[in-house]
Amino acid sequence: MFESLNKKRTVMEDVDTEGMEFKKLRDFVNTDIPCRGFFFTVNKFTGEMQTVIVTDTCLVNMPKRAYEQFKTIEQTPAMLSALLDGKLTISVHDMVKTKRGSTIAYELKG
Repeated sequence: MFESLNKKRTVMEDVDTEGMEFKKLRDFVNTDIPCRGFFFTVNKFTGEMQTVIVTDTCLVNMPKRAYEQFKTIEQTPAMLSALLDGKLTISVHDMVKTKRGSTIAYELKG
């Protein structure tokens, strides 16, 4: 019953995030990003949860809509295991217009 309170590993063991630079998803337009892990932070301005993707070389701030997707991955053992095995890639597409402006389109593959 209390297993969900245990801290789960969400970054591959051999990846060291110390000193990695933060980048924005728009820096990767029209590329595929291999995902080596993720973690959540709290936006100090809005108080909302934000998802940060770990790559081989940097940390990528994801749009706020990614939080629910990665919360599901964290809570689904098969998905989390696949991510930690290196099977998740994020395909980053162009900017798309939304009601509130524009955002980067992306899709999870793996």
